[in-house]
Amino acid sequence: MTGQEVLMGRRYAVPVFGEVSNREQREADLFLDELIGARRIRPDRQGEGFVPPEDETVAYRTGELRARPGWTYVAYLQHGLVRLGFHVLRPTPAGRIGNVGWVTNNPGSIDLERPGPNARVCARVAVEHGAFEKNADDISTYRRFAVFPSAKLGAAAILPEMFCLARHNGNPPVGSVLGMYYGIRDAERRAAYVTDIRVRLVRSYARRLRLTDRGLSDSERTRRATDLANGLLARRMLELERFVTYDSQYLEAAVLDVESARDMARVGLRFSCSGFRNAAKVRSIYAREAAKLREIQALVDSAAAATELRTVLECLRRIRETGH
Repeated sequence: MTGQEVLMGRRYAVPVFGEVSNREQREADLFLDELIGARRIRPDRQGEGFVPPEDETVAYRTGELRARPGWTYVAYLQHGLVRLGFHVLRPTPAGRIGNVGWVTNNPGSIDLERPGPNARVCARVAVEHGAFEKNADDISTYRRFAVFPSAKLGAAAILPEMFCLARHNGNPPVGSVLGMYYGIRDAERRAAYVTDIRVRLVRSYARRLRLTDRGLSDSERTRRATDLANGLLARRMLELERFVTYDSQYLEAAVLDVESARDMARVGLRFSCSGFRNAAKVRSIYAREAAKLREIQALVDSAAAATELRTVLECLRRIRETGH
C-alpha cells in the first residue's frame, strides 16, 4: 500500500472470519437478492429512494441502548425507524446479532469522514452519493462508517468509491483498485479478496454465456468466462466509469456478494413507534442459536428498551403531529 493509497483508501475493512457456513451463505444470498433486486448501478444523489433530509445534522442518531447493554443502534429520524445490532464489532459472527453494514445501510463498509482539511478525498465520496453527513457525536461503533437512508443507496456508492480510488492512484487495473477498496494491507488477504471477486465474476459471465453461446461445452464456457473475468480485472478502472455495462454490473454484484458472504448479511432488529417490526424474521434467522434467541427475546420484551427507543424517535411528538 502506497502512502497515497493510505490517504485515499479505506483505512481497514471488515475482516474475514474463516469459512462461511451453508446457512450463512443462504442468508447472504437472500440479503443480496433483496439488496440489488431491480436496481442498477450509480443512481445520482437525487435518484430513486433518496429523500434529502431537511436538516442533515439530525437526519440520524447513533447510540448505545442503556436498557439492554451490548445493543447499539442507528435511528433514522425521518423514517421513524431504528436499526439495532448486538455486539456488532465482536471479531466472530458467533458473538453478534446484526452487523455494522446492516445497521448503517452500508453493505460495502464505506468510510465517511466529516469535512475538513484532514479528510481523505475518497472518504467524502459517500456523502455525494446519498449518505447522510456524519454527526460529530456518533458513537465509536459507527463513527468511521457512512450511514445511508437505504441499503440500495449504500450499494450504489461502491463503484463511485472505487472510481475515486482509481482517479487518485493513477487509474490502476480493476484488480488493484479492489485491493485498495478492501483496505487491509496484508498482501495475501488482499489477493484472497480479489480471488473471491474473480470467482463471482466467472459465475456471472458463465451465466451470460449460457444465454448467448448455447453450443459451448461446460469446460469451454468456464474457460471463456474465466478469460472474461481476468480481462475485466486487468482493465483500467476508469474505463468502466462512462457507461453502465455488463462488466460494471457484474463487478458491483461481485463486490456485494463477497461483502455479504463475509458477514454483511446478518440481520438485526428494526424498531418503530409501533414496536419491533421484524422480530419473527430475526428469530427464524437465529433459530439454532439459543443464546442469541434469548437476547433477542429479552430485548423485544423489555418495556424499558421500548421506552428508550420511542424517546429517541420522539414518538409522542410524532403522534401529536400525525395522529398515529
